[in-house]
Amino acid sequence: MFNPEIFFQALVNGLLMGAVYGIAAVGLSLIWGVLGVVNLAHGSFIILAAYIAYVFFSAAGAPPLLTAPIAVAMGFAVGYLLYKGVGRKVVTLDPSTSLLFFFGLSLLLSNSILNIWGPDVRGIPWLIQSLELGGTRIPIARLIALVSTIISFMLLYMLLQHTYYGKAIRAVVANRVGAASVGIDVDNVFAISMGIALGVTFFSGTMISLVNPFTPSSGDGYLMYSFASVVLGGVGNIIGTLLAGIFMGLVESLVGVYFSQSISPAVAFIILVIVIMVRYRGGR
Repeated sequence: MFNPEIFFQALVNGLLMGAVYGIAAVGLSLIWGVLGVVNLAHGSFIILAAYIAYVFFSAAGAPPLLTAPIAVAMGFAVGYLLYKGVGRKVVTLDPSTSLLFFFGLSLLLSNSILNIWGPDVRGIPWLIQSLELGGTRIPIARLIALVSTIISFMLLYMLLQHTYYGKAIRAVVANRVGAASVGIDVDNVFAISMGIALGVTFFSGTMISLVNPFTPSSGDGYLMYSFASVVLGGVGNIIGTLLAGIFMGLVESLVGVYFSQSISPAVAFIILVIVIMVRYRGGR
C-alpha cells in the first residue's frame, strides 16, 4: 500500500544526496567539456578532499562548511599546477593515452590515501540532528550541504557567464583557433579551467564528508555517478549535469525504498544506457 510519508521521505533523501552528486559531477563536466579529456582520477580527488576535511575536523574541530573555502583554493592550485606541469601534454595525446594517464593518477592518489589514513571507514560527526516537517525527517548536515551546493553552483555560474575568464573559457570551447586569433591565451585558459574544475571537485569532497562516511576506495562510486550525470546532462553543460546528478540521487533513493538499495545504482545506469542508445540512434 502506498505510504505518502515514505514516498516524500525518499524524495527528500534523493534530492539532498542528488545535489551533492550533481556538484561533484560538475567538476568532471568542466574538464571534459573544456579540455576534451575524461579525468578518471576525479573520484580520487573527491575522496582526497573528504580526507582533508576530516583532518581539519579531527585536528582543529573545523566543520566541513568552514573547510570548504580552503579546499576550493587547494583544488584550484592543484588543478592549475597539474595542467602547467603535465596537463598541457596530456590534452594533446590521443584519448586512450590520456585515459591511461588519469587512471594511473587515480591509482597513485587512492593508494597514497590508503597508506596515509588506512582502510578504516571515516566520517565527520557534525550536526547529526534532524529536522522533522510533517513526518519527513531532514538531516541538518545534508540540508546544509544542499544549501551550500546551491550557493556554490550559483557563484560558479556567475563566474562562467559574467567574468572575463568565464567568457574566455566559453570562447575557447566554441572555437579554440578563433579565440587564440583574438588574443586569448588558450593555454592559460586551460590551466584556469582545470583549476576551477578541481576547485569544484574539492568542494564536493568536503560536502560528501559532511553527509556520508568514506574510505580510500569510495571515489570509484562517485566517479561512476559523476560520469553518468555528465553523459545524461551533456558534456560541458553544468546546469544539465547538476540536474542529472539530482535525478541520479532521486532514482537511487526511490529504488532503494521500494525495491532494494543494492540494485539502485544498476537501475540508474540502465537509464543511462537507454539515454546513450537513444542519442546515438538519433545521431546516425
